[in-house]
Amino acid sequence: MKNDFVIIKEIISKEKALQLSIHLDVRKDKYSIYDDMVPDSTAFHNDDEITKLQNELRNVIEKHVDLKLFNTYNYCRIYKTGNILDVHKDRDACEISVTLDLGGDKWSIFMNKKEVMLDMGDAIIYKGCDIPHWREEFKGKTHTQAFMHYVDQNGKRSWAKDDNHE
Repeated sequence: MKNDFVIIKEIISKEKALQLSIHLDVRKDKYSIYDDMVPDSTAFHNDDEITKLQNELRNVIEKHVDLKLFNTYNYCRIYKTGNILDVHKDRDACEISVTLDLGGDKWSIFMNKKEVMLDMGDAIIYKGCDIPHWREEFKGKTHTQAFMHYVDQNGKRSWAKDDNHE
């Protein structure tokens, strides 16, 4: 990938994004997990529907980054008013990361000091281990995101293909 990040408009339809958002919302009381990165948010690790989507989108992601990829894990969050995502880089299993907007109130993400605003169904692909990224305080009511992570099959982080822990 030549740039810090690549934005893909409408990687999935708004209808599909809404379906996934509703799917997560329905499951939140029974299947959500504690997230120490954003403790007041609702989080999901390796949700079945997001895993299917991660598999479906891998070929599209590979074309944009010009690499053959292994899936590692996926993660979702339903953010709420006041949530903040501190500046960070991700672990080795997130060599190639995809953040997918599943809807809610608009909220920008910062990639290497550049503010990015996605629309529902849009995604941003970035080097999760290399690019500092964060979100400032959320002023809306809710915002749902899916994060899908991959590693280069022939790269120095290929060993992380089996790293799917939270």
